[in-house]
Amino acid sequence: MKILITSLQNLLLIRKNQLKILIRLLLFRLGFNPKESISIVLTNNEVISRINNEYFGKKSPTDVISFSLPDKFDPDKISGEIVISIEEVISNSRKYHSGSAEELMRYIIHGLLHLKGLNDSTSSQRVKMKKEEDLLLNFLKDKEGKLFKKIFK
Repeated sequence: MKILITSLQNLLLIRKNQLKILIRLLLFRLGFNPKESISIVLTNNEVISRINNEYFGKKSPTDVISFSLPDKFDPDKISGEIVISIEEVISNSRKYHSGSAEELMRYIIHGLLHLKGLNDSTSSQRVKMKKEEDLLLNFLKDKEGKLFKKIFK
């Protein structure tokens, strides 16, 4: 499983290797194909607002956007990209008293769940998505709680 992490922001310095360990655990837990590759892009509100406007017609920032990028040569291989606003990570971690590492992992989990086909368009879908996010977040905390503290430099 190839995991590419690109940081286009300077608000939080990321320890990519520690983050990759957590992401790899999630990918395994969610049953992603080992041939798949995932790209995580950490950016700011300006960039994610442009992406949100271009692809969804919304002229505002959002916390996370995911794109499924199917491989036309291997239909069983689904690669994806998850774009996350670190400004939203910081803002929402303060709002929900969750900590930046937990908030970042929640957004990564959210994006991965979208790549696995979960949707959050309706209130019942949002409830199901939140429940899955919480389960996976707790799984990571139980399995690798110390790594949460080591995601940021």
